[in-house]
Amino acid sequence: MRILSIVIASDYDGGKVKDVLSKRLFISDTLCSKLKRRSGSILLNGSPAYVTVPVKTGDRITAVVNDMVKDPKIRPIPLPVSVVYEDEDLLIVNKPSGIAVHPARDPEEITLENALAAYLGPDENPHPVSRLDKGTSGLMTVAKSGWAHSWMKTLQNTGDFRKTYLALCIGAPSPSRGIIDAPIGFAEGSRYRMEVRPDGLPSVTEYEVLQEKNGLTLVRLQPKTATRS
Repeated sequence: MRILSIVIASDYDGGKVKDVLSKRLFISDTLCSKLKRRSGSILLNGSPAYVTVPVKTGDRITAVVNDMVKDPKIRPIPLPVSVVYEDEDLLIVNKPSGIAVHPARDPEEITLENALAAYLGPDENPHPVSRLDKGTSGLMTVAKSGWAHSWMKTLQNTGDFRKTYLALCIGAPSPSRGIIDAPIGFAEGSRYRMEVRPDGLPSVTEYEVLQEKNGLTLVRLQPKTATRS
């Protein structure tokens, strides 16, 4: 069970419970609405409290923010999961190529989400923060609750969350380092395949050639555009 707790400092004296939940515990309005309907999920000095109640210096606010129940749409399937880091809020997993993060066209497709649902406890759900294509391998971040997911998505749109990719190219980019600035959007008639298109969203990526051999080039890529997924 994930429990957040904070003692009210003088700068929040006279404020409301919901202000502390939002600004200090990073609880979104959507999650706050869910917690209000969940008995005992928001406590002020150990007692259930309305979010409109004013607080004073020295008060303690406690919030139970884990998902509590399994997402019925994700069927747990015991499969190997390569976990390289784990704490009470996050997993960093090494996703192999050949498996999708979640179903795209076939709802019965076995995905990484199925494996993660089996790996996590009974009151936790996988919430991928970053995603990789089915054919792409590498590290990706998975939140264990909607609260952690919302917090990480906010962080993802700052300079504190960075992604780096390694890719093999046929031929060699010229110049050997630079910026790719090309808008991307869904390909015509597809709900998952992306392509460069003039009406797409902004997409900026820095690249650098690391090695060239036998007509192939190893390139390091670092997206710079704020993440929208």
